[in-house]
Amino acid sequence: MNGITGINSLSGIDSIANTSNKVANDDTGFKTVLDNLVNQVNETDAADQQQNLQLITGNIDNLHDVVISGEKADLALRLTTQVRNKMLDAYTEIMRMQI
Repeated sequence: MNGITGINSLSGIDSIANTSNKVANDDTGFKTVLDNLVNQVNETDAADQQQNLQLITGNIDNLHDVVISGEKADLALRLTTQVRNKMLDAYTEIMRMQI
């Protein structure tokens, strides 16, 4: 039986945080940053689907890794949804401003 690995193995979440830190230090366009975040979420979801398929076919015996992969994909999707909601709120607020 393998031991439980540390939370440091959740590199997908770290990369999202690093991407947001780059925005503050970089002149990268907002669209580019948003596209990168969506691509990371898609990659995380694809990896989760691949591990689920391998579990179903019996190629993976470690259920722990599959569950962690699913949680990472879920967390990334929820984070992306919240970012979208905040952007829509900001856009709505800007549109309500009187000039």
